[in-house]
Amino acid sequence: MIAVPFANLRQQNRPIRFLLLKLGSIFLNIALVLFFVELLPWLSKKSNWVAQWFTKDDIIFYVILSNLLSSAITFALLLPLMRHQPLRWDWGFLKKMLGYSWPLVIVGFAGVINQYSSIAFQKYLLPGDTISNLSHGGIYCRRVSWRSYLVYLLLHLIMLLNPSSFHTRTRKMHDPYMLTLRWRLPSLVH
Repeated sequence: MIAVPFANLRQQNRPIRFLLLKLGSIFLNIALVLFFVELLPWLSKKSNWVAQWFTKDDIIFYVILSNLLSSAITFALLLPLMRHQPLRWDWGFLKKMLGYSWPLVIVGFAGVINQYSSIAFQKYLLPGDTISNLSHGGIYCRRVSWRSYLVYLLLHLIMLLNPSSFHTRTRKMHDPYMLTLRWRLPSLVH
């Protein structure tokens, strides 16, 4: 639902609002997770009122709730941009978009299956005992997670720079944004 207003912001060359909404959503999500996971357990020890409705065993629920709240607030902030867009289906455009995106969906599923099955199968395929293999699997998982975060950050950088970098063909390669994109992209993907 919010991808279209973000694309509209990029098309209108409004990178500051795009950046504020994207980064605001990310920082709000982090703040809510820290509130629910760190601050709320501490407050539940100090106050009986908080302890009545806070359950320490449902940490995953609170992480999902913080993600849902962050997405809902971002959606509410994007509502003014969506009121000028007609709510109708363009079946021809949908057909073209699905024709373009189905290989990406298959590759995405394959990537997710590869990522999670590789961690699970490492305890059987590595030469050590099960405990050391699980330890190596944890190290591998942490490194893959950090790489995923860096790629996610890189994709946000590309989406932010896209209107100013690719909107006109007269952009010079010595522009600081293009140099950042040109040199950081290969180093983060490897």
